[in-house]
Amino acid sequence: ALAQKNSKVVLHRHLNGENRGPGETRNLGIGKASGRYVSLLDADDFFLEERFKYDFPLLESDPTLDGAYSVIGVKYEDDVSKKKHVERMKEVKKNISAPKLPVDCTGMEECVTPDRLFLHLLKSDLGWIHLNGLLLRRSSLFELELFNRSYLGQDSEFITRLSCIKRLVCSEDFTPVAVRRVHQAHRILA
Repeated sequence: ALAQKNSKVVLHRHLNGENRGPGETRNLGIGKASGRYVSLLDADDFFLEERFKYDFPLLESDPTLDGAYSVIGVKYEDDVSKKKHVERMKEVKKNISAPKLPVDCTGMEECVTPDRLFLHLLKSDLGWIHLNGLLLRRSSLFELELFNRSYLGQDSEFITRLSCIKRLVCSEDFTPVAVRRVHQAHRILA
């Protein structure tokens, strides 16, 4: 319906409208992209007004950078989901020695140089990067294996692998730029 109302919106589907999961669907979108940058957003999440305020200038000022990452926030749809998500976030953030972000925000707790990012993502000692907070130079994705077909964890695997072979920088602003909606049907709470 949105594509019918707005000419800037283009809907791409897999053959026969088949659901091939998030990895293959993201690959389809990236393959169809024609702009200079690629940014991903899960269907039940949303960008905030100043989503690209810091990322675009970083990438425009340094052509050697492949991407920029920012913090994302959360919107809870109900109290049960909030309780489960906060408990999960406390558990996954227990490796972070001095957290600065609110417990339910997702992102790196501090900026690290691109050559150190892979190590910190592997150790999970400074947080992690969510796809909703990542902006990539499209040309950096050419001839790169994109998302694998596994249903869970394909986004984390992709980001970690990307941090090993590409130059990703922190936006240096720790205000959330996107919001992940958390609800009882959310797969991370299952």
